[in-house]
Amino acid sequence: MTKYSLSNKLLLILFIAMTIVFALRAPVNYYIAKNNYTKELELKTQLLKQRLTLAVSSPIWNLYYDVVEDIIKIEVQDPYIASITVNDIDGMLIAKAVYSDNTGLNIHKESFEVNFMNEHIANIEILYDKHEIELKLIDNLINQFIQFTIVLIFVSIVFKIAIDRFVINNLKKLKRMIANARKTKKYDTAIELNTNDEFKILADEFNEMQQAVLNSIGDLEKLNSQLEIRIQEEVDKNSKKEKELYDKAKFVQMGEMLSNIAHHWRQPLSAISTTASSIRIQKQFGSLKDDELLNSLDVIMSQTQKLSSTIDDFRKFFIEEHKENKIYFNLKETIEKLESIISVLLIEKSIDLLLTLEDDIIIYGYQNELFQVILNLVNNSIEAFEDKKNIFNKEIHISSFKDSNNIYIVTEDNAGGIQDEYIEKIFDPYFTTKHKKQGVGVSLYMCKEIVYKHHNGEIKVTNTKNGAKFTINIPTI
Repeated sequence: MTKYSLSNKLLLILFIAMTIVFALRAPVNYYIAKNNYTKELELKTQLLKQRLTLAVSSPIWNLYYDVVEDIIKIEVQDPYIASITVNDIDGMLIAKAVYSDNTGLNIHKESFEVNFMNEHIANIEILYDKHEIELKLIDNLINQFIQFTIVLIFVSIVFKIAIDRFVINNLKKLKRMIANARKTKKYDTAIELNTNDEFKILADEFNEMQQAVLNSIGDLEKLNSQLEIRIQEEVDKNSKKEKELYDKAKFVQMGEMLSNIAHHWRQPLSAISTTASSIRIQKQFGSLKDDELLNSLDVIMSQTQKLSSTIDDFRKFFIEEHKENKIYFNLKETIEKLESIISVLLIEKSIDLLLTLEDDIIIYGYQNELFQVILNLVNNSIEAFEDKKNIFNKEIHISSFKDSNNIYIVTEDNAGGIQDEYIEKIFDPYFTTKHKKQGVGVSLYMCKEIVYKHHNGEIKVTNTKNGAKFTINIPTI
């Protein structure tokens, strides 16, 4: 076999291709690994800030500086941390723990305040040693190069043997058959190979293709003429289905709205009924006094105002006509209004709603629609607690945060999670695990449509240790 044989050329191409892939992939892997370690460091910083703020605020306030030093000595055991320093608001040292004396270029500093009872009482400075990250990145790069070399050698050997045995020999046979057809000028003669492998199939398929091409030209022209009509029909059909889903979603939301109004009205109506009955009984027995009558009327007026306030709250988020134009709105303020909508239902179900929301997140989109999405997720969590008698500390946690590219909204509960056979289907239209009288299975589908189509975002669901976790990410403005 000559130096420039097909197998040698393919082997050389394989070698070059794999080398290029490695050369291009190595910086990408390095960047990804570095980005992961950086994110890990950022996450460690956020968690450490939270832990230290909670742990040292009370000892500092009570001047237990020995306790503060013991706490930060425990935290400084992390190899990423070079030192932790705690100073009072005047800059005087309270406590310091040092893991590494290295103060070179790989040191990164983080500072934050410690507050106790809304009062600034101390400052904490954390120095991180990025040398550990650089060592891990170098180790990853070396391991990738070793793995690439081993894989390249093995693949080259196997590739060479396979090409010579299974490709070159059959190609020679195929070449002789084509050359013979060329010499005899019989171009309509079928190509035949006495093999039982893919080359035989290739020859048979080639022969069939010649005839099929001629037969399909007429069908293709006819299909092209009808294609535009069929596409429009499918578009109209999908639009009709989507409109049906939206209409059903509105009925679902209306039912949820009426249910929430009923929960909010139950207590005021009961108070009005009780007060009115008391006035009637006292009047019948002639014991009704003017001051008691006035007090009772004040109670009725107060409860009536609550009923009116409830209607105003729900009109704002459910009944007002939808604005087509997008607006800038504060995410935290929007989510916090959930409490006024479902507070009574949460109290009735003994469920705690926990909010961890960043203050300065601004979204450009449809405020009412995004509010509906979050409300649907919370309602799903509330329904998930039904018949869960063994859960005593029922919690729904909503958090929001952002990075340079995305805004994240996370709802998480401890209701036990979603069954594995359902978790991949819950965003499908009409899918539901409820009884037919409880819903039509469109809420989560509509949530996905609102997030994806109206806000260019994504919504995902995963099971945690204790329940279900929905994550919405929306691109930043």
